[in-house]
Amino acid sequence: MARRPGGGPRSRLMREWLVVAATASLIVAGCALTGLFARADNLVYDRLMALAPLKPDPRVVIVAIDDRSLAEIGRWPWGRDAHARLLEVLAQAGPKAVIYDVLFLEPSDQDAALAAAMAKVPTVLPVLTQAPGPDGAAFAVTPPTPALARAAAGLGQVNVRYDADGLLRRVHLRDGGPGHWIDHLALKGFRLIDPHAPSPPDALLVPFAGPPGSFPTIAFASVLRGEVPPRAFRGRIVLVGATAAGMGDRFPTPVSGHGADLSGVEFQANVVSALLQGREIRPLPAWAAALFALGALLALLVCVLRLAPRAAMAAGGVIGLLVLGVSAGLLMTLRVWLPPVPALAGLVLVYPLWGWRRLAAASAFLGAEIDRLAADPAMGPAAADPAPAADLVGRQAWLLEQAIDRMSALRRFAADALTALPDATLVLDAHDRVEMANAAARTLFAAAGPLEGRSWPDLADTLPLADLEPIPQALASDGRELRLSDGRTLQVGIALRQAAPGEAAGRILRFADVTALESAHRQREQALQLLTHDMRSPQSSILALLDNPRQAGGPEALSARIAGYARRTLALADGFVQLARAESSALRPVQFDLADLLVQAVDDLWPQWRAKGLNVETKAPESVIVLGDEALTARAIGNLLGNAVKFSPEGGRITCVLARGRGARAAYWVLKIADEGPGLSAQDKASLFEPFKRFGDGKTEGVGLGLSFVRVVAQRQGGFVDCDSAPGRGAIFAFGVRA
Repeated sequence: MARRPGGGPRSRLMREWLVVAATASLIVAGCALTGLFARADNLVYDRLMALAPLKPDPRVVIVAIDDRSLAEIGRWPWGRDAHARLLEVLAQAGPKAVIYDVLFLEPSDQDAALAAAMAKVPTVLPVLTQAPGPDGAAFAVTPPTPALARAAAGLGQVNVRYDADGLLRRVHLRDGGPGHWIDHLALKGFRLIDPHAPSPPDALLVPFAGPPGSFPTIAFASVLRGEVPPRAFRGRIVLVGATAAGMGDRFPTPVSGHGADLSGVEFQANVVSALLQGREIRPLPAWAAALFALGALLALLVCVLRLAPRAAMAAGGVIGLLVLGVSAGLLMTLRVWLPPVPALAGLVLVYPLWGWRRLAAASAFLGAEIDRLAADPAMGPAAADPAPAADLVGRQAWLLEQAIDRMSALRRFAADALTALPDATLVLDAHDRVEMANAAARTLFAAAGPLEGRSWPDLADTLPLADLEPIPQALASDGRELRLSDGRTLQVGIALRQAAPGEAAGRILRFADVTALESAHRQREQALQLLTHDMRSPQSSILALLDNPRQAGGPEALSARIAGYARRTLALADGFVQLARAESSALRPVQFDLADLLVQAVDDLWPQWRAKGLNVETKAPESVIVLGDEALTARAIGNLLGNAVKFSPEGGRITCVLARGRGARAAYWVLKIADEGPGLSAQDKASLFEPFKRFGDGKTEGVGLGLSFVRVVAQRQGGFVDCDSAPGRGAIFAFGVRA
C-alpha cells in the first residue's frame, strides 16, 4: 500500500487546527481592541449591576430645583439672592460641603451677596466647557463670574460622554488637555470631605444606586421656608441642582425607566456616593479584554483538538460559564470591569470554523484512504455497483465502507488460515505487540491470558522453560530452540512482515514442536554410539579372550571375565532402553509420596552401602505429596543414590535432605544427595548429564547413562537436576520436583 500523503491525517488535522487558531485569534483580538462588541458588553454589565446595585451613601442629600419650587419661587432663572438665602440656611445646619450644579456665567448685581453666602459654607461650582473652542482651540472653559469663582471652594467640570448605545455609564474625573486638566465637580466635592484619599482613575464606570429618586431629595422651596430640620444636612454633602421637567439637564442611563431619565444632580450624587464608599468601578483597558478573550479561545481550541466532539462541546459550555463567572466575580469583588463578550464571541466563532476545516480534513483523508486501498493488489477487485448519489462526504463514506468490508473478508481469511496452522504462531506489529494469534499460541501462552495487544517482551517471560533462566526478550536469530519444562522442544521461526515503503515492518513468530524429531535424532545418535562403540567393545573383548584363552589365567578366570563383559553389555542395553523410554514414552502422572520414594531407595541400596561401611543420613518430612510419574522418579532417585554409594570412599557418609526450595525454586521440592567422593572438575561438570559419559579412574562400574536418565526425567516432569562439586570435596546433586 502506498504511503499516506502529507504526513497522515493527524498532520493535516494539526495544520487545519493552526489555521483555525490563527484566524479566530486575529478576529477576536481585533474585535476586543476596536470595541466592536461594546453594546453587547454594556448589556451584560447592566444586567450584572442590576443583580447587586450600590446602596446610596447616607451622607449624600439632594436639594432639588423641582417643579414645586419653580411654582413657588418663580420662573427660571432665579435671582441669585434665592441661592444666597439657601446657602445661608444650609450654613446654619453645618454640612460638610455643598456641590452646586448650577452655572453662574453672567455677572449680576447680586453676586456679592451670593459670594458672601458661599464664604459661610464650602461650596463647589461648575464651569462650562466647550469642544472645540473658538479660533481653532481644542476646547474652551467658561468659569463663573470672578466674584463667585473667588468665593468658591473649588471649580469642576461636568462633562458627560455617552457610550455607543447612547446611555451614560461613565464619568471622566479629569478632562481637558495637557496643562489644562480640570477635575470633575463630584471629585472636587469629594476632596473637600477627604483631601488625603488616594486619587481614583481618570475614567470610571458609575455604579448607579438605583432609578431616579433613589437619593434623599428635598425641595429647594422647602429649605427656604424652614420646613427641613438642620439635622437633615448636618455633616453631609448637599448637592443642589435641577430636577424639574423641561430644564434640559437629564441623561439616559441604564437605570432610567421609560421616559424617566436621570437628572444631572442625581448623576453627580451617584458619582459622589461611589467615591465616598470607594466602590467606583474601573474598566480595564482593551488589551486586557483581548488577552482574556484569547486565553478562553486557546482553552477551547485545545479541547476541540484533544477531546471527542461531545466532550469538546461540553467543555465549551463550561469555558463560557467560566468567562461569565470571572467577569462577574471581578465586578462584584474587585470592582473591575472585564468585558466578557469578545471571549464569548470567540468561543462561538471556533465551532463553525473548526467544524468546516475538520470536515474538509476528514473528506481529504477519506479520499486518500480510498485511493490507497484501491491501489493495494491484496484487496482484490472492488464492487461493480456504482456509489449512491450523495454529497462528496457521503459518497466517500460509502466507498470506504465497501473497502472495509473487503478488508474484513481478507482478515477473516487470514485469521482462518492462521488458526489452521498446527504450530503456535504470533503476528507482531512494528512495536512487537501481538496483532493476531492462533489457538496453538493461546495454549502455549495460556498463563499470559488474552494475547491481542500484549507486547512480546511480556509474553516471553511467561513461557514455561525447562531451566530457570528467562527467555531472551528479543529473538534475533531464526531456528533457535527452546526447551520447555514439560520436556518439549520448540524451534522458533522468525519471518519479517511486508510493509509499505517508509513504514516499519512487524514480525511473525512460529513455535514448531520438534520434540519428536529431536528425540528421534538423539536416539539415533545414541544408538549408533551404543552399537559402534559401547556394545562393540565388550563383544570384541570376549572374542579376544576366546582366541587366546591362556591370557585369562585359567578356565575360572576366563569364565569370570567373559561374564563381566556380558553383564556390561546387558547393562548398556538396559540403560539405553530405559533412557529411550524416559525420553519418548507417555508420562503417567499420579500423586505419590516423594519422601516415601527416598526411604525406599535407601532401603533398596542397603546391601551396597552397608558393604562399604557407609553412613547414610536421611532428613525429610513425613509425607511429601507430588504429582508425576512415580516409576521414573523412583528410578531417577535410585540412580542418584547409587552414584553416591559408588563414588563414596569406604566408611564415608552420604546425606539425603528433602526440603522445599527457596527463592527462584520456591515452587519445587528439592532432594539434595551429598557424598564424600573425589568430586568433579569443571570440565567434567560441563558434560556430566550427557549419555555414555563415565568419570573417575575407570575402576567403578557403570555405563554412563544413569545421569542422562535423571536429566530426562526431571525435564519431562517440569523439574530440574544440577550438581555442585569440586575436586576433593565430593558432590551434591539437587533433584527438583514441582510441588
